[in-house]
Amino acid sequence: MSLRDWSEAGVWDPVCDPDLRFQSQILVGALALWRRHAPHGSIPRRAALTLRALKSLTARTTLFERVAREPSRYRVRLMGTRIAQLVGEAQGRMLEDVIPPQANLRWCAAFDEVLSQSRPLRFFGRQRIDDLDSEILMAPLLDDAGRPNLLFTVATFRSGASVDCEGIIAARI
Repeated sequence: MSLRDWSEAGVWDPVCDPDLRFQSQILVGALALWRRHAPHGSIPRRAALTLRALKSLTARTTLFERVAREPSRYRVRLMGTRIAQLVGEAQGRMLEDVIPPQANLRWCAAFDEVLSQSRPLRFFGRQRIDDLDSEILMAPLLDDAGRPNLLFTVATFRSGASVDCEGIIAARI
C-alpha cells in the first residue's frame, strides 16, 4: 500500500507537509544541514553527513537503508539515543523485526514516498509511542554507489500540546 492508501483508509495518523514548515528549530537546523550538503539542489551522499556534521542532532537522528523493494524492507543503520529511549534499541536490525507489522507497512510507505519524491518531507502528528506529538524530517540520501536508498530522519517529540497545524497547508499523501 502507498502512503496515500494508508491515509485514505484512516490508519495513518501523521500528516505529511511537503512545504517543510517546521516548528522545531532543531528540524529547521537539520534541514539546513541536509541542504548544505546537497550539491546544486540534488540529494546529498551519506558520506557527507559525518558524525561531526551530525553532532548536535545525533541523539534524534535515525538512518535507514532500503535493502529490498516490492515489498520494501529497511534496515536501521544508525539510531540516536533519544529515539532508542522511546522505541528501544534497533541499530543494525531490520525495521520489521522491531515494530508491529502494520506499523512497518506504514513506515515503509512513508520512506518509499520520500525516496520516490527525491526530496525531504515533514511528518507531524500524534504518535502512539507514549502518546507523544511528533514532528519528523525525513530526507533521502545517496549511498556510496550514488543510489538514493538511504533515509536521514530527525525527530522531535512533545507531550501535552499538539503540533500546531494552523496556517500549514498539509496534504495527506
